[in-house]
Amino acid sequence: MTPPGRVAYVALLAVTSLGTISSTIMSAPINEIAAAIGADDRGIVLAVAAFTVTMALTSPMAGWLAARLGPRTYLVISLALMVCGQVAAGLSTNLTMLVLARGVQGIACSGIPACVQYLLASHWPLNRRQSMAAWASAIGVGQAIGPPTGGAVAQLFGWRWVFGAAALVVVVVLAALIRTLPEAPTDTAVEPIDMGGLLVLTVGSGLLAVGLTAIGQGHVGPSIAISAVGALVLVHVLRPGRRPPVLGPVGRDPGYAVATLSAAAAMAAMGITVVSVPVYLGTRLDLGPGLIGVSTLALALGMTTFAPVAGRIAGRAGTRTTLAGGLLALTLVAPALGIIEGRGEDISVLPLLLVVLFAVGSGIATIQSMAALMLLDVPGRTGTAMGVHNMSRFIGLCAGYAWLAFSLPLDRPLVVHLGTAALALVSLVALVVAVRRVSRRAAPGGRPAPTSR
Repeated sequence: MTPPGRVAYVALLAVTSLGTISSTIMSAPINEIAAAIGADDRGIVLAVAAFTVTMALTSPMAGWLAARLGPRTYLVISLALMVCGQVAAGLSTNLTMLVLARGVQGIACSGIPACVQYLLASHWPLNRRQSMAAWASAIGVGQAIGPPTGGAVAQLFGWRWVFGAAALVVVVVLAALIRTLPEAPTDTAVEPIDMGGLLVLTVGSGLLAVGLTAIGQGHVGPSIAISAVGALVLVHVLRPGRRPPVLGPVGRDPGYAVATLSAAAAMAAMGITVVSVPVYLGTRLDLGPGLIGVSTLALALGMTTFAPVAGRIAGRAGTRTTLAGGLLALTLVAPALGIIEGRGEDISVLPLLLVVLFAVGSGIATIQSMAALMLLDVPGRTGTAMGVHNMSRFIGLCAGYAWLAFSLPLDRPLVVHLGTAALALVSLVALVVAVRRVSRRAAPGGRPAPTSR
């Protein structure tokens, strides 16, 4: 089968960038928005967080619907819903309306990762490494252009057009997809819906996302309790021994677990970095918003440019080895970022900081693309399993923000970035354990296979 043309390919990547842009576009004009709708600091942060919370809440159902309805069909529905959410946000007159609109945007975005991954893998099956690398790069592009675009549009036309312009771009991309992209059969199993399991998944992911987000709102004790309950609910419903198993046979596949954990660690690293570095640049180096925006592009540049390199490395070294390299790099580089921030008190440290920030972005891109590739290679994966994978990514982002709420007030940058290193290290250890388990299973008689020198 001849794959769709370049327009369809670029449009799919643009959808990924638009999902990231939708999450970050209100960060630059956030003060103007808060003043216009009469929101205090915690209220406007809640509006930002509502996007991520609803993404995590609805991802399991979104994965199932993408497999049930078809990835193209559900992507079209998601983008149409995104337009409605953007328009509602632009028309908001109070905090409640804005929070609800951002929640609708999050629901819409929850379907984007699974649908785009389905479609890229199905229409371009011979180029999975390249397409997953391009997908990871598109996340970096969205991260790079979201805040400056929001700031420029707000400056020229007012903050309401930040959402209005985003809605117009989504309409254009949606039209291109409808015109150029056919529906795609996938090798993902469409399981009968387990409504009870999905309901419990939704409750558990919602409690965990809300609890982690509420930590940043200052309610530490109750938030930790809510997060713990949510985590316990998820462990209970996702356990392999449950009948019927929510994840299907992939629940026992170590590759699925490692891909999901690694993707969550990468999202947490991105959340920690994109908030903590601007805080450091503004408070310690006394840089203005313009220079801060330009400086943080180093992270997005690393994500955008290194993802294709990671794809080529994987072609020679293998997906797991490349993933291990990305996790190891993040484990080592993140503390270096904390050391630089802890000791650098003037502008002379900026060039070194940018180099390290680029390296952090490169590690995040490598992990994201290799985790997606590992996920697509897992046999027998279901739509719900895809949804849980992406739910974990979004919860990872919430966890990154929660770690910031705890660590930033300590005024110890090394502690902040050790959070990133710890998550990457845990994922690396899990990967090593999983590879050894697979090797033992593959060896005759259950003994470890001999290793070549």
